[in-house]
Amino acid sequence: MLLPGGKFFFNPYSDRHSSHVSGKPGPDGLTVDISGGTLTGIGPVRFYGKGEILGMFGAGWKVTGLRHVEFMEELTPPYDCHAEWILTAEKM
Repeated sequence: MLLPGGKFFFNPYSDRHSSHVSGKPGPDGLTVDISGGTLTGIGPVRFYGKGEILGMFGAGWKVTGLRHVEFMEELTPPYDCHAEWILTAEKM
C-alpha cells in the first residue's frame, strides 16, 4: 500500500507499438498471436492507450507526468515501432 505523498512509476507498452498492431485481441485486454514487432513470440502482452492509463488514476491520485516514447527500427523494413508510456503519479 502506498502512503499519501508516495510516488508511483508506471511504464507499460503503448497501443501504438508495432507488436500490438500485428496481434489479435485476446482475453482481459491482452494482445495475442503477435506476428510482428519486437515482441514476436513472447506470448500474450497488455498494451495501453492514453485514456486507459489516465482512467486508472482517479480520486486519490495526482498524475504528475505522462510521456509517450517511441523508438523506430530504421535499418530494415518494416520499420517496427517500439512504443511505451512513462507515467509518474503521487498518492494524495
